[in-house]
Amino acid sequence: MKPGSDPLERLRDSHETLKGLGILHGLIGGWAVIAWGRVRATRDLDWLAIIPASRRREVLAALAPFGNAEWRAPGEDDPIAGLIRVIPTQEEAPVLDILLASGSADREALSRCIQVEIGGASLPTVRPEDIISMKLQAGGRLDYDDAKELLRIQAVRLDEAMLKEACRARRVLDRLALIRR
Repeated sequence: MKPGSDPLERLRDSHETLKGLGILHGLIGGWAVIAWGRVRATRDLDWLAIIPASRRREVLAALAPFGNAEWRAPGEDDPIAGLIRVIPTQEEAPVLDILLASGSADREALSRCIQVEIGGASLPTVRPEDIISMKLQAGGRLDYDDAKELLRIQAVRLDEAMLKEACRARRVLDRLALIRR
């Protein structure tokens, strides 16, 4: 199977690849924000996953049909525990990033994933409470905009206790208070 350039097809195919390897994973980033109701454009596909170091080569090999897969170790103060980046060989195809779960907040977020229908496929997606906390931790302008918009869109469905716990675990409760003003 050679994945195409269509983002939804690549989402489904990358999910099936990770699932086939028995890798716990959940959709994050722009596509998760879209899944939870925010209309916006995004070019890359982002998964959060638990991939033991002993399985990295296996995962890299399994992702080879998607493009040039490489392991990127974390930087010194990097909040990301490293990632696998897959640069597509097809010019119009989106980049695929698989971020390694780092710490209990990421593992907790993965344990709470919900299956969400996206483009005809049911994909494990990180809950909006966790996406908001991740976006606040990332701290970029678009990240804050995404977090604010998810708070607005998901207001009646958010589990407030879960949101506060997710933000506490990522040390961003002050940022949550700031965007709620």
